[in-house]
Amino acid sequence: MPCCLTVGYDNKLWMGDNQGMLYCYDPLKKSIQTYTGVPKEQDRSGRIVSITEMSDGSLALVTAFDGVYLFSKETHTSKLLLSQDDEG
Repeated sequence: MPCCLTVGYDNKLWMGDNQGMLYCYDPLKKSIQTYTGVPKEQDRSGRIVSITEMSDGSLALVTAFDGVYLFSKETHTSKLLLSQDDEG
């Protein structure tokens, strides 16, 4: 069940859930695509609590416990930007 959402510059609706999954609703095609927003190999909860579209079109996914991931809409992959374990 989605727990956060944002509308992208392209009017697509992006939703994140408690398991780190990312969903994209395209209103023109009336379809939903599912992506792994937070990689499954993480030991802790991948719960996405906030989604922000960056100026380059990628999505910043803030998680409850893991940190911040950057999701590429072009490659459909995420990389860890900032870990909860990072100091500062």
